[in-house]
Amino acid sequence: MSIVRLNEAELQPQHKAVSELRDLFFNMAAAKGRPITYNLRTYGCQLNEADSEKIHGMFAEMGINCSPDGEDADIVILNTCAVRENAEDRLFGNLGEFKIAKKKNRDMVIALCGCMM
Repeated sequence: MSIVRLNEAELQPQHKAVSELRDLFFNMAAAKGRPITYNLRTYGCQLNEADSEKIHGMFAEMGINCSPDGEDADIVILNTCAVRENAEDRLFGNLGEFKIAKKKNRDMVIALCGCMM
């Protein structure tokens, strides 16, 4: 297995995106007067599980706490797979829960990631 090293110019868009997210989350926390929380749901294969662990680490680095309840979280991330039909079905089955939660909390951010994207 070979390791691919990116130069600083190639990493710049990623650094910019992380900085913008950090600012967004900081502003959300300031507006709410409390730390914001996230909930991450993983559907699919082991690659999705590995990616979710990385996402957990990124949020921990930003000081954002994990909420066990998706309805109370400020940020909901759905990491799902398009290859496994069961994962896709479970995602669509659970979207109704977030539709209701989003109506209660209009500031909630719902993000979809994984190969389904």
